[in-house]
This record gives sequence, structure tokens and C-alpha cells, in this order.
Amino acid sequence: MYQPLESEPLGDSLRVLRRITHRELFTEESGQIRITSQAFMQGTPDGNASVFLSSETTQERVTRNRPNTFLAEITIAAIRALGLDVQREPIDGDPGHCNITGRKPRSKARTMAEQAQWVPGYAPEDVGSK
Repeated sequence: MYQPLESEPLGDSLRVLRRITHRELFTEESGQIRITSQAFMQGTPDGNASVFLSSETTQERVTRNRPNTFLAEITIAAIRALGLDVQREPIDGDPGHCNITGRKPRSKARTMAEQAQWVPGYAPEDVGSK
């Protein structure tokens, strides 16, 4: 397994992809669909949230075998601004896999959800029409 060197931190300008499921969506009264804080939590507030470096993977690879999965993107800088970090953890079939690490109370998860942007072609209105 790939082990990053201490001297190769991930740059703040890099963007990561997060898979979003139907359960992690909320429709506002206006009809706008937004991401819930639950989308950036994993199990417990101390659990890692799985993400993928957009520069080292493809959207197709991230969503394969996961029909009707949406994708949102956020910068590493936005994650670090919350006192969290992104660490590499390559998996079979995707060397761009990482984890958001650090304690993620609902307030931090909510901020990430608000700052994340839909990936064109993988937003709820796009996936529903495929």
C-alpha cells in the first residue's frame, strides 16, 4: 500500500470528491436540493469520511457500482479551515482515495456540506435524468 512521505502534504488548492446518497439530501421548501451535514460524517463524529482526490481519479471510477450516487466537491483548504485534515489512504482500484480526519461535530459537517459544490453531471437533477 502507498505510504505518503511526511514531506508530501496535500496542497490546500486540491479538491476532493465526496459521494452523496439520497439519504444525505434535503429538499427545501423552495425546491432546492441541498446536502445535509450527515453526508460529511461517517458513523461517529470521530469517524473518517471517505473522499477522493479529483486530480487522481475520475468521477466514473468513484461512482462505479453505485448507481444514482451524486458527487460533491470541496477544497482541502475549506476542510483544513475547520481544523480537520485530509490524509491519503489508497484503496484497491483507486489510489486517489483519502479520508477526512479529525473530530467532526455536526457544525463542522454542516459547514462542509454548505461549502461543497455539485459536480456537473452528478448533481441530483443530472443523475435523476440518466
